[in-house]
Amino acid sequence: MDLTDRQFVRPTIIAADDPSLWASLVELWTFRELLLTLVARELRLRYAQTWVGVAWVALKPLVTMALLWAVFGLAADLPTEGMPRPVFFFSGLMLWFFFSGAITDGKDSLVANADLIRKVYFPRALLPLAIVVARLVDLAIMLVFLAGVMLMSDSTAWPSLPGLAVTVAVLTALSTAVGLLTAAINVRYRDATHVVPVALQLLMFASPIVYSSTLVPATWAWAYALNPLVGLFDGFRAALTGRALDVPSLLLAVVVTLTLLVIAITVFRRLDASFADYV
Repeated sequence: MDLTDRQFVRPTIIAADDPSLWASLVELWTFRELLLTLVARELRLRYAQTWVGVAWVALKPLVTMALLWAVFGLAADLPTEGMPRPVFFFSGLMLWFFFSGAITDGKDSLVANADLIRKVYFPRALLPLAIVVARLVDLAIMLVFLAGVMLMSDSTAWPSLPGLAVTVAVLTALSTAVGLLTAAINVRYRDATHVVPVALQLLMFASPIVYSSTLVPATWAWAYALNPLVGLFDGFRAALTGRALDVPSLLLAVVVTLTLLVIAITVFRRLDASFADYV
């Protein structure tokens, strides 16, 4: 058989028409219905076999709060910035479970949908983004339980709703940035599956979740504040009790979050074209 008898099939490349950043953002909005479908699928898969339903979202932080209250509140008597201990612990835990859950599930979002990625084009960023949006639903449920914890703790503070909205918005952006980055890296380097849980454990101890940031020595405060979760957790608790926000710490968290978001989008877009080859 000579070369003239052979049939050559040109490969079909499934990709966006315009790879610019603005076009990518417009494309995400165009596929918003697919995003909602992915979010609904994520919520159904998570709670389809649970007999307690949405209550399971708050059960984990509630049980953890009780343990921390007994160990760090009653035994160690750690300061809680004037907040009732249940409110202090639950507020930190709910934010942490939202962030860590979005990262843990987000890093596997591309690999878990390998068949879908190989067959049809759609903005791949929708997959880790759907995880973050689904976790926002969980966070809204935990906020309801937090209000109940505050009522049972006889908390007389009146929350600052704008302060709560700002801190949650920045935390969502941070979760999106880290989720996009870890999802893209996990496609090329599966070591991320093992590295991310260890990194999250270290980050948990480096964040004011079960202890107050006021316990950090002044000489290390500047380095400690580079962790954006410090400004966000402190800001959320301040807004929760109606106290003034620590603006410099919150602004630093915003700057770090925006920097990570730019890096994550750049890396994700650069690796996007090769996802189908590696998933």
